[in-house]
Amino acid sequence: DNVLAHFYKGNALFKLQHYSHALTAYEQVIRLRPDEATGYGQKGGTLPKLKRYVEALAACKQAIQLAPENPEYYEYAIHALVKLKRHSEVCTFCTRLIELDENDTYGHYTQAVALLKLKRSEEAHAAFERSLIALAKAIERDPEDALAYMMQGLTYYNLKRYAEALLSFEHVIRLKPAKLQDFIRYDNTSIEARKVKAVALWKLRRYGTAISAYVQMLRVIIKTVLFKEEVRIS
Repeated sequence: DNVLAHFYKGNALFKLQHYSHALTAYEQVIRLRPDEATGYGQKGGTLPKLKRYVEALAACKQAIQLAPENPEYYEYAIHALVKLKRHSEVCTFCTRLIELDENDTYGHYTQAVALLKLKRSEEAHAAFERSLIALAKAIERDPEDALAYMMQGLTYYNLKRYAEALLSFEHVIRLKPAKLQDFIRYDNTSIEARKVKAVALWKLRRYGTAISAYVQMLRVIIKTVLFKEEVRIS
């Protein structure tokens, strides 16, 4: 089937970070099946990699219109809206995502951050508290979920619960050590965890430990930059 061939080709190219070529494959899916959501959804997930956020949002909205119960399309749309700094719309799409799944961690956390950006502090605080409940359930289901620990740490940090944030970031660093394959995938989770860990330590006035954590973060960044440069040259 030509549609499946283009779809799987697009997925393979996406994994190889050949985003322009992946986009071409997904547009072929749309051409062959314009009344199905899949092509639009994949297009909406690919365009942000090319920093084409407005087009990504349009594609996501088409996918949602055709498949309104698919949470993935809402996540793609939210990502584009975050990049466009359209925080009120982020809140709206997150609400819909949470309606589809009350334990959706991405929806709860991203809505809380958007409310904070809108300076709706009380609502943001309540949203962060709801986020913690959803994240605790996610971690209970999968204790190896580094992303859940990352969002949990950032949530604690935004709630000024710095000691608890530190514990979450330690889990991230344990689960996501700075491995070469992460550098190849441009996965910066480990670096981000180290950065916010250093800031949390500083907030707790553990200045010596904070400086040590910051130095460790810089070492990881330097190692990342050097390795990426080596990959680019080779």
